[in-house]
Amino acid sequence: MCCSPSAPSPRSFDIEDLEELDDLPDDELGDLEEQVVDQGFGGTDIQELQYEIVTLTRLEGLADKVRISGCDKKWEQLSGLRKTTARCST
Repeated sequence: MCCSPSAPSPRSFDIEDLEELDDLPDDELGDLEEQVVDQGFGGTDIQELQYEIVTLTRLEGLADKVRISGCDKKWEQLSGLRKTTARCST
């Protein structure tokens, strides 16, 4: 997804920034939340929207392949961790 020339560049956060969010005044936190949400939504013109649609369609296809395969490595690993944790806590 590309940005329009007038859009502010996205701000990157590190762990220290995230820990300091609790210290922000409500109005600043609200402004920051709005900026994050605005960056999550994309296209400002037809070309950007078309690019996002193509990207989302491709991701949807990949998700379908994983679902149909019946083999989701992330969930298998999570399940394994849960079983290991359960054995360690008993």
